[in-house]
Amino acid sequence: FPTRRSSDLAKKYHLIMTGGSDYHGSNKPRIKLGTGMGKLFIPEEFLDAIKAEYLKDFRSGEPGLLSFDLDGTLLDDTKQILPDTRMVLEQLLEKGYRFTISTGRPLTSTLRLVKALDLIQYDPLISAFNGGCIYDLKEDKILYRDVLSKDVASGIKDMVKEAGLHFHTYTEREVICERDTEEVRYYSDYIKMEYRVCEDVLAEEPCPYKLITMHLADKSLLDTMKVKILDRYGDRIQCIFSNDKFLEIIPKTSGKDVALRKMCEILGVPFERSYAFADQDNDISMLAAAAHSVAMVNGSHGAKKAAGHITFKDNNHNGLTDFLKALL
Repeated sequence: FPTRRSSDLAKKYHLIMTGGSDYHGSNKPRIKLGTGMGKLFIPEEFLDAIKAEYLKDFRSGEPGLLSFDLDGTLLDDTKQILPDTRMVLEQLLEKGYRFTISTGRPLTSTLRLVKALDLIQYDPLISAFNGGCIYDLKEDKILYRDVLSKDVASGIKDMVKEAGLHFHTYTEREVICERDTEEVRYYSDYIKMEYRVCEDVLAEEPCPYKLITMHLADKSLLDTMKVKILDRYGDRIQCIFSNDKFLEIIPKTSGKDVALRKMCEILGVPFERSYAFADQDNDISMLAAAAHSVAMVNGSHGAKKAAGHITFKDNNHNGLTDFLKALL
């Protein structure tokens, strides 16, 4: 079909133009990706028009609540906020949007990161422990708390221990575990939080926000453990992966979706003006619940399936900025 004819029809019926090439891999070895026969050239404005159409229904109108996951979303892989992302975020806060954090990290680790990144100036509400704790930074006060019951935590600990897997939980200031493993050393470095080995973690924290079991090399062991835990305690807990190495066990009544709704209530923001930005399976409930949700292109399949939109770029290349700019 002639290109000029296609262009005329698109203009006549207000259609979006797309473009491509005859690239078909090894079936057409003479044609490379992004090229075509002759002088084929696809103008960049074609992509701009497609992006604009994709973003046009993202904004709800009035300023709302922005809820960001940290690792893999708001932060790049060096645990920094890229300058362009921070600049647009600050413009939105000036327009009246509220900034909140929703992370699987423990509260102590989150607070250290918030201070190191100079996020205190944005006065965020913080949801930690995958929704188990909501903390008011300005008032230095926990506003909401949801923990595992003592009997459930004890039963799951015994199951994980019998399987020979690493497990840990937290006190107010540190990670606690019963063996000094490669996993706890990895985790401690990952979240920049000290750990301590003790005889019985539940003697020190009988009703924890969450338990984590880990394996650094074989996710299938965690998948098997997840099935077994849910088979026994599925009516009282959730098992979620925050990445391929961490299987987290939290209360059935907890979750990032619950925390998102509570933060909207606390800040007086209608839930239909909620925006969630995230990347992993522990974010699925929040992405599915939010009025407007964005999964990072570097995120898990489950996160991308749950979200209303997917970024064009990853967390190391200002993936959030296209969507944040759409709200200005």
